[in-house]
Amino acid sequence: METAIMVVTGILLLVFGYLIGVRGKISLIHARHRNRVSERDKPAFCRLVGFGNGLIGLGLLSVPVLTGLFGESAALPVMVGCILLGGVVVLSAIHKYNS
Repeated sequence: METAIMVVTGILLLVFGYLIGVRGKISLIHARHRNRVSERDKPAFCRLVGFGNGLIGLGLLSVPVLTGLFGESAALPVMVGCILLGGVVVLSAIHKYNS
């Protein structure tokens, strides 16, 4: 059951990452954050937030694959690293462009 939840959540985050980062759908970002970004900075902001979301999604999707291939001890560090790095990218974009 938890594998299915990870896979579904990972796919959703990858889709959101694509829609925000590549397609520029800033409406998927919380209004408090998107309304404080200047029009000139919105494409860069979207790229960073989308990249961060995609990275978190990849981290979640890697767990079932890596667990099957190498065991849980290999999967958890990759997942935690991707989630932390993706979170830092998203938060740094919010901090940089929400001034």
